[in-house]
Amino acid sequence: MKDQDKSNEQLMRGGDNQEDEAAGAGSVEDMADGRAFKQTEQEMWENFQLMTETIEDVFWISSPGFDEIFYLSPGYEKIWGRSRQDLYRSPEALIETIHPDDRERFWAEIKKHSEGIATDFEYRIMRPDGSIRWIHNRAFPRRDKDGRLVKVVGTATDITERKQAEEEIHRYRCHLEELIKERTDRLIKTNEQLQVEILDRYRAEDTSRLAYAELNQIFDGAAEGICLIDIDYEFVRVNRAFCTLTGFSKDELIGCRCSEIFHTSTCGSLGCPLVRILNGEEFVEIEKELRRKDGSRVPCLMAVSPFRGVQGELRGIVSFIRDISDRKRAEELLRESEAKYSALVEQAQDGVAIVQDGVFKFVNSSALSMGGYSYDEMLGKPFLDFITSEARQMASWLSDRLLCGTKIPPLFEVKFICKDGTIKYGEVSSSIIQYEGRPAIMVIVRDVTSRKRLEEEKEKIRSQLLHAQKMEAIGLLAGGVAHDFNNLLTMIQGHATLALLEISEDDPVAMDLKEIRLAAGRAANLTRQLLLFSRKQPAEPVCLNLNQTIDELLKMIYRVIGEDIKIRLELEPNLWTTLADEGNIEQVIMNLVINARDAMPRGGELTIRTENLILDEKQAACLPEARPGQFVRLSITDTGCGMSSEVMSRIFEPFYTTKEFGKGSGLGLSVVYGIIKQHEGWINVSSLPGQGATFAICLPASLMRPEKKVDEAISVRKFQGQGERVLLVEDDGGVRKLTATMLQQNGYLVYTAASSREALSIFAQERGNFDLLLSDVILPDQSAIELADQLLLLRPELQILLISGYPDKQAQWPTIRERGFRLLHKPVSLLTLLKSLRELLEKSRGEKPGGHWA
Repeated sequence: MKDQDKSNEQLMRGGDNQEDEAAGAGSVEDMADGRAFKQTEQEMWENFQLMTETIEDVFWISSPGFDEIFYLSPGYEKIWGRSRQDLYRSPEALIETIHPDDRERFWAEIKKHSEGIATDFEYRIMRPDGSIRWIHNRAFPRRDKDGRLVKVVGTATDITERKQAEEEIHRYRCHLEELIKERTDRLIKTNEQLQVEILDRYRAEDTSRLAYAELNQIFDGAAEGICLIDIDYEFVRVNRAFCTLTGFSKDELIGCRCSEIFHTSTCGSLGCPLVRILNGEEFVEIEKELRRKDGSRVPCLMAVSPFRGVQGELRGIVSFIRDISDRKRAEELLRESEAKYSALVEQAQDGVAIVQDGVFKFVNSSALSMGGYSYDEMLGKPFLDFITSEARQMASWLSDRLLCGTKIPPLFEVKFICKDGTIKYGEVSSSIIQYEGRPAIMVIVRDVTSRKRLEEEKEKIRSQLLHAQKMEAIGLLAGGVAHDFNNLLTMIQGHATLALLEISEDDPVAMDLKEIRLAAGRAANLTRQLLLFSRKQPAEPVCLNLNQTIDELLKMIYRVIGEDIKIRLELEPNLWTTLADEGNIEQVIMNLVINARDAMPRGGELTIRTENLILDEKQAACLPEARPGQFVRLSITDTGCGMSSEVMSRIFEPFYTTKEFGKGSGLGLSVVYGIIKQHEGWINVSSLPGQGATFAICLPASLMRPEKKVDEAISVRKFQGQGERVLLVEDDGGVRKLTATMLQQNGYLVYTAASSREALSIFAQERGNFDLLLSDVILPDQSAIELADQLLLLRPELQILLISGYPDKQAQWPTIRERGFRLLHKPVSLLTLLKSLRELLEKSRGEKPGGHWA
C-alpha cells in the first residue's frame, strides 16, 4: 500500500494543485493551522475514495507520458483481474495485459497524450484466467495556467458484452442475408422442379423464422437499452432495457418521435446522430439527456450505427443506450474535490508557495500580494532572490536540511524583499511534499510585519518614556488626544441617549443603545484614567467613607476575583472620612484587587483593611513620601507570588508589566499612583518573593460627613426648559448639532455659533435676548471666558455654563473657578446637562434685567 499512499498524496497535493484546476473560489475563513488543513485534506480524500469505489468503470490519472500513474480506481482489479499495485510500481506492466494484436495501436494512442490530444479508442485485454475483454478507453490531457501539460484524466469501460451483442447481431444479419440471397437465387431458376423449389423455400422460411426468434431474444435480453429509429425520427422498435430506462411501455414508444424522449429541441440538427449517419458516418458516440416518463432526466451514452435493409439501403439507426448517471456523479464529485482543494490554497490568508530545485513552482494570490509581485515575476525565479541578503544563508541551510530529511524548527522568521524595495517580516513553516513526482518544499508564510513593527514601536516608545522622566510622558500623550476623543464620546453617548428617548423600554433596539452608551462611558473612564495619572485633570472631591465605598464594590469584586480566592474584610468601624473623587477611588480599589487576583492564579486570600492613622514627624520620616498629620489608610494584601525588590522599584512605571504578552497593559498601577498623588496622598508597597504583597494607600482625613447620594435615575422631564433662549457656541460641528438637538427637544430655544465672532454677531442681532451662554472653553478665535466677559458687559444677568474636553492649562480652570462659572467635563450626559441648565436658570430668576439692552 506504500505506492498507493504515494499516489494518493500526489493526487491530493502534487497532481491537483495547479491553478487551472480551480473551478470555484470558496474558502474556509482561515487556514487556522497545519492540523486543520490535514484534517480537511483527509476528508477530501475519503470522499474521493468513496466516489471512485462506487464506479464500475476504471478511473485513472497519469502523467502525460504515462510513465507514472497518480491514481487508479478499484474498478481496475474487477475488470483486469490484476492488482493495482503492479501498475503503481511500473506503468509499463499494462502493455503485458494488452492483446498482442492491439499493443501497437494502444501505444500510438497513448503517445498522443503528451501532445495534448484527447483519445477515444477500443482495445482488448487478456485476463489472468485467459479470457479476453473489450475495453473502451477515453482520455483527456489537462493543462495548467501556463498551458503546460500536467496530467491525463481518463476512464476505461468494459464493453465486452456490447461487443458480443454486436458480433451476434452481425453474425445473424450475415446469415439472414445469405438465406435471402439463396432464396432469391432459387427463385431465379425457372426450370427446376416445383416441389424441390417449394420445399427449399419452406426450409429457408423456417430457418429465417428461427434466426429472427433468436435475434429477438438477444435484442430483448440485452442489458443496455437498444432502439431502432427510422429516417422519419420515429421509434420502430425498442427492447425491455430501454423501456425500463425511460419508464414508458413499448406501445407508448413505438411511433413516438425521438426528440420527445431525448432532450433535444428539434430533430435534424447537425449534431443529431441520425443526421450524422445520413451524412456518411458509420459510428457515432454521443452523450444525451433522456427524458423519463416521470419527467426526470437521465444522462446517457449513445452508441449509434446505421440500420440497413436487405438491399443495403439506409432505413434508420440502431442505438445502444447506457445510463451514465453514476459516472456523471463521480465526475462532479471529482470536480468539487479539486475545486475545494484549490480554493483552500488560493483563498488562504497566508502565503503558500512550492519550491523545487530552488525556484518557485507555485505561489498563491496571498503570497503575491504580500510582496506586490505578479505571478510571472515570481514563478520560476530562485526563492533566495526574494530574501534579504543576511537571511539567505540561513534560508538555504534550512531548505537543504529539510530536503535531506533533517528536522528543522517548525516556525522561523525571515525578512523578504517587496517589489517596491520595502522589507517585510515573514513567519515561515515548511514541509516536504511530492510535486509532479519529485520532492519539493511547500512553504507557508504569514506576514507578521505589523506585529514586528508594533513590537519595535513599543520598544521605541518605552525607551522614550523612560528617557523623558518616565511617568510624566504619559501625561503628554493623554493631553494630546483627550479633547478630540471626548468630543467623539460626546457624540456617541448623546445620540444613543436621544435614540433611547424616542423608543419604548421594551424595544429590541433599546438594549443595543444602552450598550453603546455604556461603552462610551467606559471609554470616557479610560480617558479619565490617563488624565488622572498625568495629573492634568482636577478631581471632583466629595466627602467619602471608604468603608461605604468598599461595601458598594463588593459585588463587583466577588465577580472579578472568582470562587477560588477568599475575601477577608478588616474595616475600622469609626473610620474617618476623606475628600476624594469617588470614581477615582473606586478605580484605585478595583485596579489593586485585579492586580492581587492575577498574583494568585491558584487561589488564595485577599484582605481589605481600613484604619485611621496619625503620624508625627518621626513616624512620617520612616515612610517614603509620608508627612505628619491625620490620614485614612486603605491596605490590600494578597497571598500570591510576591515580588522581588527589582520589580517593586518599577511597578509604577507606565507600560511596565510582569504579565505575559497581551495580558497586561502596564498602566494599572501607574493610574493608581497618579490618582493617589492627585489626592495629595501616597502609596507604600511591601512584598517578598513567594510571600504575597501589600499595597497601603494613605489619604488625608476629613472631619466632614459624607453627603447622601442622589438617585441618578431621575427623569430628564424634571429638568426640561420652559422656552428659555440659549446661545450655544461649539467649534465641533457634530457636537454642536447634537447639543442643540438635545436642548431643543427638551424645551429650549437654541441659537448656535462655531466661534466667538459668530456668537457676538448673533448676540447683537438678537439684541442680547438670551438667558444662558453654553460654550466650549476652547474656541478657534478666543477663549469662552473672554467671550463670557464681553457678553456679561452687555447682559449682566446672563448665566454662563462652560464645557471642556481639554485637560491641560488651556482649560483655564483657575480662572473659571475665580469667575464662578459652572464647568462640565466632556462627555456630558443629557441628565447632567439639563440639570445644570435648570439650576443656573432657577438661580437667575428674580434678578432684574440690566446692561446695554436692558
